[in-house]
Amino acid sequence: MSAMSASSSGGTGGGGSGGAEESSGPKYLRVSLGSGPKHMGAGLGQAVTSVVGGVAAGAASLVAAPVLGAKEGGAKGFAMGLGVGIVSAVALPVVGAVSGVGSLVRGVAATPEAMKATSEGKEWDGEKWILYTLAEDRSILSDAASAELAAYVEKLASQEKETDEGSSETEKKEVKDATLYEELGVSPSASEAEIKKAYYKQALKYHPDKHPGHEAKFQAISRAYEVLSDPRSRERYDNTGEQDGGEGASADPATFFAMVFGSEQFETYVGELQMATMMKEERDVDDVEADFLQRRRSVQLAVNLIDILAPFVVDGMPKPKFSAKLKADTADLVSTPFGTALVRVIAYVYGTVASRFLGGASGAALSVSDAAHRAGKRLEIAQGAARVLSRSSKAKRAATKSEKATAAEATADGKPLEEATALIVSDKHGDWQCVSYASTEVAAAAFKKLPYTYASVLYVKRDDGTWQPVKSYGTNFATDAIKTQVAATLEAAGELSTASVAQTVARSREVEMMGSVIEAAWRVTVVDVENTLRDATSKLFRDKGVDDKTRKLRAKALKIFAEVLNEAALNSGHGDKLVSDLIAEQASAFQEAPVATPPSENSTTQSP
Repeated sequence: MSAMSASSSGGTGGGGSGGAEESSGPKYLRVSLGSGPKHMGAGLGQAVTSVVGGVAAGAASLVAAPVLGAKEGGAKGFAMGLGVGIVSAVALPVVGAVSGVGSLVRGVAATPEAMKATSEGKEWDGEKWILYTLAEDRSILSDAASAELAAYVEKLASQEKETDEGSSETEKKEVKDATLYEELGVSPSASEAEIKKAYYKQALKYHPDKHPGHEAKFQAISRAYEVLSDPRSRERYDNTGEQDGGEGASADPATFFAMVFGSEQFETYVGELQMATMMKEERDVDDVEADFLQRRRSVQLAVNLIDILAPFVVDGMPKPKFSAKLKADTADLVSTPFGTALVRVIAYVYGTVASRFLGGASGAALSVSDAAHRAGKRLEIAQGAARVLSRSSKAKRAATKSEKATAAEATADGKPLEEATALIVSDKHGDWQCVSYASTEVAAAAFKKLPYTYASVLYVKRDDGTWQPVKSYGTNFATDAIKTQVAATLEAAGELSTASVAQTVARSREVEMMGSVIEAAWRVTVVDVENTLRDATSKLFRDKGVDDKTRKLRAKALKIFAEVLNEAALNSGHGDKLVSDLIAEQASAFQEAPVATPPSENSTTQSP
């Protein structure tokens, strides 16, 4: 992310006081932070953590030591282990308490300084109390800061190169055809992560929505990724040069999402998303670099806001004229449904932070509601991750069943598949299975013996070649879902068989999984944007480089900005679309064949 030209001249940053001191260590990179508590409250928190940890460790030792002793030395070992456990149970809490007392003592000792610093308007930066000014903080946007980061990255790369050169496993990979690798700009020995990042960079460069006229190039890039991102199709391509793999999605949904929402039109307001930053780098980004990039992002956004709000804050522009200017400048942000959703996120933070700074009863209430809001967002991320794991597992099982069904050569009663006249489709609470029979009598008998724990429908082939459901078991909701899936199979494949049903089920599971991945990416993006904007906007109000009147004007201007964004979102024409609907649309876009609505994961059965 490039810094504004004016930014490189603002302040010295880092609190350094001279050239000699600056050369003694990193000025902009926070390689390590001091661990001393800033005041008694922080010291008490560290003390409680230490004591609780010591008690827990002691209790564990009291239980575990005798058991381990008994396993190794019988009764004698048990007695010795019990002795060790008792000693540990007493000693470990004492050690924890001593450590905790030390933290508490340091906290108490630091409290007078903390009280004095707070009264002076200073804040804790993790190591020391500082008088925060944005002018000084913006030095992280300077060329000197970028040079320090570049030197750090180069040092890491040099160390990694030395490690690679010392490894005996770095061999050049030979492939039958390297065309697809050349499309993405990677070598045949590239890792999965390198292929994904290369696709992201190329797709961002040639996506037709952003750069019209590059449709053919984008399709070629997508096709290359489609083959190379799947281990089986990549292996086949490497060995034979065949490009017939990778059915279904032409892009990883997380990559697609980061590409779309790494949009230039939002960069002024949210910066480069952390997800996009991680994906576009061809190497791993460690914690030190990630911390630097995030701090620079927040400062840049604060600087951007200073410029955006200046007509009202500095020039005294009337509110109606200022609102009209903001509306015109941000009109394109709500041109897409997801853009509208993101605008709402931005408006929420702007309005909340500004109102909290201005204070009053509404400010106090907002503090409480915002805390609950943030907790809810963290819970959504956890729930989304669980859904990704669950649906990924189901997608893999469905794909395996599809492969087995496609490879089958006979019906369940031993006849050629083309002689099948009956088909049983079952939903085992989200795990589907389908079995073909040549004899309708055998199929009917098998249907009667099915377990009572899942829903099933028996289909019979009529003389005119059509398939009709003749027997059903399960709730109406569950059996209707089966019939919907079978209808989608007939529409997609033009035939009904064990293989065709298994294939459409596998596709629907893949779409469902993609939806959960995109949803998880969206939830992470919301938290990323909200946290970054809270930090960036707070810099406007913590800035002791300007007077209190200016800070209040900034807050009033930011509230006006929030109102303009909310109004734009409301009038965008996308207001009725829920984010879940948008996610479903994006997921379905990865599949060309018709896909049925997935059945309930918790279907219950009923008597036949």
